[in-house]
Order: sequence, then C-alpha cells, then structure tokens
Amino acid sequence: MFALLLTLLANAAPGDVTLSLSGEAVIDDPFVERRGVTLGAGYTARPWLAARASIGFFPNLGEADHTAFTRILIEEEEVGPLVSRTTIRNEVTARLAPIRFETETLSTSLGAILGGGVSRTADAVLGDEIASEELMAPVQWVPTWHVGIDADVQWRVWGARFHLMHVARRERLNGTPNGVGELWIGASLLWRWPGSTRGNSENNQ
Repeated sequence: MFALLLTLLANAAPGDVTLSLSGEAVIDDPFVERRGVTLGAGYTARPWLAARASIGFFPNLGEADHTAFTRILIEEEEVGPLVSRTTIRNEVTARLAPIRFETETLSTSLGAILGGGVSRTADAVLGDEIASEELMAPVQWVPTWHVGIDADVQWRVWGARFHLMHVARRERLNGTPNGVGELWIGASLLWRWPGSTRGNSENNQ
C-alpha cells in the first residue's frame, strides 16, 4: 500500500499533494497516556477522494505515562496492570468526503476515513520492572486497522484538520492472543504543495 501511494505521489501534480504535521493522543485508556506526533503525505485523486500515508511516534515515557488511576493502583496494590503501549504507527488511509463547501480560496469538508497499517508496541507490567523484563516478546510489530471521521478547512496552501478514529490491533500480550482497541483524537497542520493545475476544488484532502 505504501509503495502504491508513493508511486501516486511521485506522479502527482504539485497541487494534488498535501503534507501534514499532527498531534495525536489516546483518550480512552484508563492505565497509560499515549501522546505523540505524526508526519503524513496525501494525494487527492478527486475532490471527494484522497489517500494518505503517515508515520507516528509516541515515546514511552515510563511512569510519566501513568494515569492517575494507575498511580492509585500501584500505591495500593504495589503493582499495576499488564499493558501494551503503541510507540510507532505506520498507516495508509483512504478518505471519502461527501460533504464539502468551497469558494475560490477557502474550502471545508467532512469525511470518513478507513485504513490499515502496522504498529510497534511495547508491553510492560506497570510498577514492576522485573516482571516487565520477564515478559515474552515485550516489543512487537503488529497489524492494525482504523476507521473514523475527520473535518478540515483549507485556505490557499494552508489548512487544518481534526480527526477522531478507532484504531484496532491484534497482538500477543505475554504470549496470549489479545485484541486491543483505542480511540485516538488528533489535530493537524496542513500544507498543500502549490502549483495546482486542477483548481482549488480538487486540492484538498
């Protein structure tokens, strides 16, 4: 999928390509906080259809990642839960945007997103370094898939995007098959490569 998108980007007109810098975070994990940045490049095939590839980095900050609930568990029970942290996400996403409003220099849209990729995860028993070191395959690369919604606004070459998506993965947590689902929220700064030959209506993803 990444190779196909790179081929499209290499042959795209300048105005068809959008670069993005995003901040993302998980909002539904009771045990650890995941925050980081994502870099992306997108290709607009039609005014309502776009594809993009992205890579996100979410550093493992140890105890600094613990939620208030986890800190209470460790203080009272002297050990926390076994968790899996996402540290890297590589994804390819398709975007369908049937709701659009455009003027000569400004455009906004609301879209649905769907895609998949591969993520790097790090497992740990929170509050117990010895148990964490004894885990089977504490670092893994696992397949992921995601679905969500996003909204963007574009003024000339600059824009902003906001998204909410469910990211699911299947991994082995200390040797046991385990399905994980996380709700991610993010905000992006967009820059569209100037020089479009299609007009503003076709240059937004």
